[in-house]
Amino acid sequence: MLPCMDDEKLDEWIKLGKRLAAAGPDKLVDVIVRLRDVVEAQEIIARFDGQLFFRGRPRKRYLA
Repeated sequence: MLPCMDDEKLDEWIKLGKRLAAAGPDKLVDVIVRLRDVVEAQEIIARFDGQLFFRGRPRKRYLA
């Protein structure tokens, strides 16, 4: 288990998921797909976060 995901937070996620599944199963699937995308994006950002610290701001220039 992740250090920031204690049993209380995990229980809250489960309760919310069950409530959403009961209220609108189609919406639950939509939320899961979008949440998966958010998690993947956050993982990518976390991998490159250290590199940005050492390299500084990106210096790409786009000329038209």
